[in-house]
Amino acid sequence: MGKRCCRGCCGCGGGCCRCCCGRRAATVLICTVGVLLAAAAIAPPAYVYYTDGNYDRLFPPLRF
Repeated sequence: MGKRCCRGCCGCGGGCCRCCCGRRAATVLICTVGVLLAAAAIAPPAYVYYTDGNYDRLFPPLRF
């Protein structure tokens, strides 16, 4: 059998190969985007709830 791909990236020693670092970078990117989207979805309603409670500022169609 040949050398395993993720030997260097996982802390086992050896050099870092591209396939492992690319997967790790993709995972970190997807996690970061997910956290940012969650914060963007939760923060505005929470801000309105804790300040004045007027949801018309967030959802203008509710006025009709």
